[in-house]
Amino acid sequence: MKASVILKSSLIAIFAVVLTATFLWLTKLDSKNDLDRMASASDISDAKGLLLTKNYSECVDKLKYSDFESDSDIAQANNVLGQCNYALKDYASALEHFERTESLLKDKKQLSSLQNLMANTYRDMGEKNQAAIYYQKALDNNPANQQASINYSYSLLAEGDKINAQNVINEAMLISPNNEELIKIKLSIENGA
Repeated sequence: MKASVILKSSLIAIFAVVLTATFLWLTKLDSKNDLDRMASASDISDAKGLLLTKNYSECVDKLKYSDFESDSDIAQANNVLGQCNYALKDYASALEHFERTESLLKDKKQLSSLQNLMANTYRDMGEKNQAAIYYQKALDNNPANQQASINYSYSLLAEGDKINAQNVINEAMLISPNNEELIKIKLSIENGA
């Protein structure tokens, strides 16, 4: 009997703490901007989930009319929109969103990953020169971006440029000498493929 009274008292105390914390949190949301920021973060999170589950059209619909205020939210939303449009093969829209994201990013590793996506988009549009420019930008911002090195080397090989593909692979292998994909490409080039 004593244990059940202690348990009930503990549960009541926990409930009171949770209720108080919730009330305090809600009272901080006193402006439209706070509510908008919550909605924006929720929309972005939902859209990322749709991207991961390959519901690309729904992802675009989720974000295309959303209004974001912070640079961070704008960058995230445009990056997700760009990836969804890329998957839908709407390359012009993808690039438009990637360019908006690129103008807001400061972190060189994030910028490098984005520029690799932009290069892939240009490559898929048949714009090989623009693709090469963005692969190089990606590697300038983060020489350790192995995916950009791999994509760039495959792009160069597709153009028949084995010498520059070999140079890209050699540079990448200085950073990651045990990367299996880099080794595979290097051996393929050396064996005349």
